[in-house]
Amino acid sequence: MEKLRFEIRKLDAGGRLGIIKKGNKKMMTPNLFPVVSPFNNIIPPQDIIDVFGGEAVFTNAYILYKKKEAAQNAIAEGIHNFINFKDGLIATDSGAFQHYMYGGTGDITPREIEKFQEEIGADFPVILDLPVQLSDSREKAEYKVMETMKRAHENTTHRINEDAAWIGPIHGGRYLDLVRKSSKEMNELNFGIYAIGGIVKTLNDYMFHISINILLTAKRFLRPDRPVHLFGAGLPQFFALSVACGVDTMDSAAYVLFAKEGRYFTLTGTKKITDLYELPCNCPICSKHSASEIKQLYKGNLKKIKGDPEKINGIELIARHNLYVSFGELKRIREAIRTGMLWELVEQRIHSHPKLIKAYQQIPKFWPQLELLEPMQKPRAVFIYGDISRSRPIFYRVAKRIFSHFSIESNRNLIILPELDTSVANSPTMKEWIRLIENKNKKAIKIEKVSDSYEIIILSNDFGPIPYKLIDIYPLSQREWIQYYSRTNLEMYSLLKYQHINPDNFFRLRSEKIEFNNRFMQFLIENTDKGEKNNHNLPEFGEIVYNIDEELKFSDIINRIELCLQFFIKHKSKINSIVFLRPVNYISEKGNERILKSHLIDDIIQILGKNNEILMKNSEIRVLSSLKDL
Repeated sequence: MEKLRFEIRKLDAGGRLGIIKKGNKKMMTPNLFPVVSPFNNIIPPQDIIDVFGGEAVFTNAYILYKKKEAAQNAIAEGIHNFINFKDGLIATDSGAFQHYMYGGTGDITPREIEKFQEEIGADFPVILDLPVQLSDSREKAEYKVMETMKRAHENTTHRINEDAAWIGPIHGGRYLDLVRKSSKEMNELNFGIYAIGGIVKTLNDYMFHISINILLTAKRFLRPDRPVHLFGAGLPQFFALSVACGVDTMDSAAYVLFAKEGRYFTLTGTKKITDLYELPCNCPICSKHSASEIKQLYKGNLKKIKGDPEKINGIELIARHNLYVSFGELKRIREAIRTGMLWELVEQRIHSHPKLIKAYQQIPKFWPQLELLEPMQKPRAVFIYGDISRSRPIFYRVAKRIFSHFSIESNRNLIILPELDTSVANSPTMKEWIRLIENKNKKAIKIEKVSDSYEIIILSNDFGPIPYKLIDIYPLSQREWIQYYSRTNLEMYSLLKYQHINPDNFFRLRSEKIEFNNRFMQFLIENTDKGEKNNHNLPEFGEIVYNIDEELKFSDIINRIELCLQFFIKHKSKINSIVFLRPVNYISEKGNERILKSHLIDDIIQILGKNNEILMKNSEIRVLSSLKDL
């Protein structure tokens, strides 16, 4: 097999800005393979390159193979000439999609359709796999996975075209252990691209959370030097999230299939063209035509137009618009990777539908694998939009590293400062606090009374405890955030518990979620002195919460109250005293006086005040409203 080269130029989240090179052709990633017919298309395949800036298409080898005369012509001409797509890359489907969506295709064998794809010169042929349906029983799903793997092994032994870069499909559907098994075994075989299948119906029915579970489970076991393809992912509002989870390429016929139903793509979902009074888009189609024009053309052209080549087809106009939206969104995604803003773009897109938010809430299950992909630095500040942003793996990284990399020296006093509305460097109040404390520390060191000096800890409503010594480490200072504090159910449970009030009298919190948080905290504590290399051994969250429909949000994992308390407990043998600074007012970044409203520091003061003997062995604890009394 000709070596397919995949050059990765830039990373952000799981997104990979790269180049797939095969022979003298190439395509950028992330990117889309629009699906085209091997015969009649309302948009000529060459327009994908000439008009839309695409670089590849997907076509159906099975449909072509069934028409014997056309099949012989395709063998003689080559698929690129046959569909008039000479300058781009072509992937071909073996018929498995027809089987998945409509049934049938039992009239061909893997060997004959795979040989045909090689004979027509497909760049990326696909083996004849057996996609797993959502409705499949476990027994049936397991049979399909095992049969697909058997065919994949056989495919590697009888290839005749060394120029073909084969696509290896991964299946398992709702059964994540089968997805894991399929991806592990496929990863051992020589395929140019690994593709995750069986998710088209989940996307069509807006079951995005199932797609994300399947995708991230498979991605964990795939080699990083190969592109990862997602079959049938054609909804532009889902592109950003799928790319952030590791998708490099995707294919879809949705742009034209939806157009035939009068469905018009937007980044907030599809709209019926018949319901639109204005077109919320400035693509070349929408700039030239009004909503009423396209609506009338669509209504008058529900059947295929024949004869007059000048006749404008309303379905074609919608399909072209849909392609402009799709390729435009991919440009935005690639630019977001370049600028380190992919998570921010994802969080903008998921607000287009509640089911996308549900899918995004699956991310914490897979924090350990996603955190490994997070850059150590970015050229710009991270934007934190509130609770929704806490699904990002950077929150896991910060908690893990503070517990594993930081240690307080013996015989120290802690002074706890509330983080305000901006970074220390930009906050007039915090800069003054730091100046006063550091001056006091210098005096203590000068007269050799180090025990009178203070270790500064900042309590952040976003991250929990932040040692001031680490404040310049990305992203602790390099971020923009909203200054507010609201407790999650898990944090409210902790607050009531430490106040010696039975939380179950007020609300019910599932015991497995409490247990999961306990396990997460135990992991942080037990790995504090074992080095970074051991910190990746946290069991995969998807394994702990085995049910694919189980929600496991950041609020079930990161408990800021427990993070703070366990931080203090970890160092209690080295702490002489703790001073909390809890001012009433502060000066904002803009120089205005503001009231410091509810803050994480209030809960910690309250808990330690009632549990000092139990938690801190009676360390001296003081609460000040001003540093004048320090």
